[in-house]
Amino acid sequence: MNVIQAAESHYKSLMDRYALELNRLVGPSDAGTLDSFIDAIQQYERALAQFNVVQNLKAQMVKTEGTSEIQDEN
Repeated sequence: MNVIQAAESHYKSLMDRYALELNRLVGPSDAGTLDSFIDAIQQYERALAQFNVVQNLKAQMVKTEGTSEIQDEN
């Protein structure tokens, strides 16, 4: 597993964790406080933003590898 795949997995798991926390906080059995709900939203948003950075890096790497292959063929 390369570092990009590991980072993707890490941030996906964080997003799942915070999504679960958000569901728990809005659920009828254990409604949380506004502060804890806002904190969970911020945590989810941060993990999503970081995941998107990894996705952009991955796309750049794929594009660069494709360009290198074209140059190698010429």
